[in-house]
Amino acid sequence: MTPRTRTSPWLLAAPVLLLLAAGVGLLQAGTQDAPAGDAHAGAANATRPVSAELVQAYNQPGSLRDFVRHALARPEAGGAFYATQVLRRCRTLQATAAPAPEAGATAAAASLSTPAASEQARTAAAATLRQRCAGLSPDDLAEGRIAQAAADGMERGDPLLAMALRAGKAAYQAPERRRSLLFDLLAAGDPLLIQDVALRIAVQADPDTGVRGHRFEGVFHPQSLDDSVELALYLLPCGLGLDCTRATDWDLLLRCANGFECAASREDYVAAVLRGRPGAHERTLAIYQRMLAAVRTGQVAVFM
Repeated sequence: MTPRTRTSPWLLAAPVLLLLAAGVGLLQAGTQDAPAGDAHAGAANATRPVSAELVQAYNQPGSLRDFVRHALARPEAGGAFYATQVLRRCRTLQATAAPAPEAGATAAAASLSTPAASEQARTAAAATLRQRCAGLSPDDLAEGRIAQAAADGMERGDPLLAMALRAGKAAYQAPERRRSLLFDLLAAGDPLLIQDVALRIAVQADPDTGVRGHRFEGVFHPQSLDDSVELALYLLPCGLGLDCTRATDWDLLLRCANGFECAASREDYVAAVLRGRPGAHERTLAIYQRMLAAVRTGQVAVFM
């Protein structure tokens, strides 16, 4: 199994962020880029994420309606970012007859030795997704309403939303500026920001070969040859506080609801992907633990 046959959750987040940027007006004055250069050559300050309390509330099972209202009232803690990410996901769910799988999910499911999801499991996963969005009205999920919530969050200084919107321009930035932005995103230590934004722009092209992959601890890992780093990155938000079980994990629920594998957790999913490859699971978990330690201690330069 290669990373091309495993579905990356941040691929789903990319169009969400692009639409969010379009709604707010990403190029408006006041949305400043961070300075380019080697200002982040050292370590970031290891601090408790400003969103720590929001993460706990986001992890609670059931409807996210009350969470959205709670988060919107706390932009200083990243609440506008959290709320608009929820609203975008629920808007997508509402607009589809059934939740659409992420790109590559079919190949990912075929690569696993676990049986396809049973009808009962698929039904339960789909019901859980609907329950996550229960109580949010069509007006709540309207494009204009979400754009206004994002604009209000920017005006009130939401730090996570500001970084997410800057990431919307990452594709048009020089490599050193992308690295500076990636450093800031990882240093923030927020699991949803890292999952939906940082890991999307962490994919880079080798300057010599043009091959796409990830850099970690000074080594470039091509996606086509080494999936350990990408799978470790898939687990990283879990160690930072995000619930990565099928009780609330959007990615796991989407897979199951669409008839692919119904893993109980991301760790179970990774174990299934690597089954039959001696030492691969242990190596991936070891990389994950080093990544987690790097983010927790502010040593995020190892991802550059």
